[in-house]
Amino acid sequence: MKYELFIALRYLLRRRGGKFISVVTVIAVIGIGVGVGALITTLSVMSGFDTELKSRIVGLSPHIFIEKEMGIENPGVLQSQINNIEGVKGSFPYIYTQGIVEFRNRARGIVLRSVDTKNKTDAEKLTPHLISFATNTELEDGLIIGSELASALGVYVSDEISLVTPASKRSQKMKVTGIFKSGMYDYDANIVYAGLGKLLDLSENGAMVSGIGVDCVLLKNCEKIKTQITKNLDYRFIVTTWAERNRNLFSAIKLEKLAMFVILTLIVVVACFSIVGVLIMTVIEKAKDIGILKSIGASKKAIITIFSIQGFIMGTVGTILGFLGGMGVSFLLKEFVRLPAQIYYIDRIPIKFHIFDSVIIAVAALVISLLATIYPAYQAARLDPVKTLRYE
Repeated sequence: MKYELFIALRYLLRRRGGKFISVVTVIAVIGIGVGVGALITTLSVMSGFDTELKSRIVGLSPHIFIEKEMGIENPGVLQSQINNIEGVKGSFPYIYTQGIVEFRNRARGIVLRSVDTKNKTDAEKLTPHLISFATNTELEDGLIIGSELASALGVYVSDEISLVTPASKRSQKMKVTGIFKSGMYDYDANIVYAGLGKLLDLSENGAMVSGIGVDCVLLKNCEKIKTQITKNLDYRFIVTTWAERNRNLFSAIKLEKLAMFVILTLIVVVACFSIVGVLIMTVIEKAKDIGILKSIGASKKAIITIFSIQGFIMGTVGTILGFLGGMGVSFLLKEFVRLPAQIYYIDRIPIKFHIFDSVIIAVAALVISLLATIYPAYQAARLDPVKTLRYE
């Protein structure tokens, strides 16, 4: 062990007459730990919220939307072209409109979407979320409603409810053939699915659909596939991705994540001022020791190294404690805290650890700790051993 490290550890661990400095050292380490823990927890929650929203939005919606102002006629021809593009998992026609459902004098405005259970790509988006459905009735013969909407209306599977759409002349009685739960309150409270054939019968446009949904094998290839699709279409078609349709939401989350990182990093900066105070007091207390070291040949670089190591160790211990504390708090939040689904999109706190985020936090804390040692270490190295030892 080099003598610089030995002396630095000795100054940290052995405090015969410096109890006050020991307390301040502990406070500085705890301060760094609190800052790092807060950063770990906050960024894990923000990353989890971002990931959870993406998975749930993509889980129920197409990755790419192809639409035309007056609707798309004969979508099968276009689908066959799209399905041959590399990276496309599948495609399906859809109808998207609005309506009103009523049951026992309770009415709600809803978003009405089509579902084609014969199309594997389309069916896979809804069937995993079904929590109740009629066994003796085809799903497409009736309406499939969200769990929150079913609760608000007091509806169960096999009940008949009234449906009014802009294209219908009057309300129609339709049976509830299924109830789904996506975990997103906004979807579960406002979306109703009906069979593609049923909605085509109700539509004023006959065989025309609202658009064609495309799913990609990999989400990251959506933009590339969108470009390929657009090349084969004329200007009347509008092609958008799921990310473009939710750009404002995810941009806001990204901005909040950056803002929270900057704000919480200030906690670490404040804690590192305590390191400066500890090292300055150590320099004053150990002036005699520093004078002896310099008189026997210790260089300025060695003195700077001693105090830099001392501050760096404090930062390292604080960072480790903060990392473990942040993970512990994140686990408790994930397991025991529930959110009001009416306010937030989801009903629980999601947690997602990113190695890159954790590394950035740890490196930032250690760099700030090391920078805090520069001034005290430099002042220690400037001490004149002759003046220091003159009256000893």
